[in-house]
Amino acid sequence: MNPAATPRRHSPRALRHCRGVTTAEYVVVAAVLVLGLVAGVSAFKGEVGGSLQSEGEAVGELARGRIAPVREQYDEPAAALAVAQANLSAGEAHQSPEERVLSTPPSASGPPSPPPLAAPARGNGEPGAEILIYRQSAKSSTQVIIKEGGKIVGGYFGNAAASGARDAVTGLLESDYQAGTQGPLRDGDYWLKPKDNYDPKTDLLVDKVPSLTKAGLKPGQVSEGCPPVYRMHPNGNSRGCQTGPRDWSLRVWDLMDKYEGKGGVRVRIITQKTPKAIPAETSLGKPKERPFFTSEQRALEARKQSGKKPKKAEKAEEPKGERRRGWFR
Repeated sequence: MNPAATPRRHSPRALRHCRGVTTAEYVVVAAVLVLGLVAGVSAFKGEVGGSLQSEGEAVGELARGRIAPVREQYDEPAAALAVAQANLSAGEAHQSPEERVLSTPPSASGPPSPPPLAAPARGNGEPGAEILIYRQSAKSSTQVIIKEGGKIVGGYFGNAAASGARDAVTGLLESDYQAGTQGPLRDGDYWLKPKDNYDPKTDLLVDKVPSLTKAGLKPGQVSEGCPPVYRMHPNGNSRGCQTGPRDWSLRVWDLMDKYEGKGGVRVRIITQKTPKAIPAETSLGKPKERPFFTSEQRALEARKQSGKKPKKAEKAEEPKGERRRGWFR
């Protein structure tokens, strides 16, 4: 028998050293590792919890003003802890940050409060009152609108014939304009000034009557070189003056007096094809009564001397003879 072909026999001890690791051994090793990990995590959590508790106790001590224990625990410099103690007060120790902010009184030198809003100032050249005179031609009747402080306060038909007759073509009130040497005013802006050239021998209108005036000229003067004779007075024959119902002429006088030195009264004359609507009511109230014409003034003075009660103003009379030339002055 060939020895080489005979199978070799191993001892039981050798066989134990050659076999692989069993499943049970793997299980045992994994269990050991898991238990070690759990133990490590538990130890870490314990350290963190202890640290948080220590920190919380330190914050509470600092909030209560007890600096010494904190200083001993963290061995902080005394100067830094003194600053922290100075920023805390005993009353703030039990307040939340929000409560401390809300309970802090405002600083006496807080942000400056804005100044009160002032009333808008009137622009340069803006009048205290304004009279807008609309007309369809230079010699037609007018529609007059009065504004005070920028607001419409009333209006009336001006330069209308006393008879109330209407133009057959336009249907508008006929004009009281009478042909004369001066003629009607041009479109533009004028200012009311009191008449200052009264002559009892030649004038029909009394002193201080509202006069249409170009800026920089004499009262009643509407252009360089023209006579100062343009006024605003009650209805009657007009040779260039602006006329209206007596009560409205008196209100115009009141406005002139009211705004003298306070922006004045501007009169703006506008010619346009379409008539302008006027307000049906007024907020100006009852005007002050006064004479416009020298005949009214003489009648008033005569009644005062006789002791009789003055009557309603009489219709003005047109001067005759030498006085006719300047009757509308």
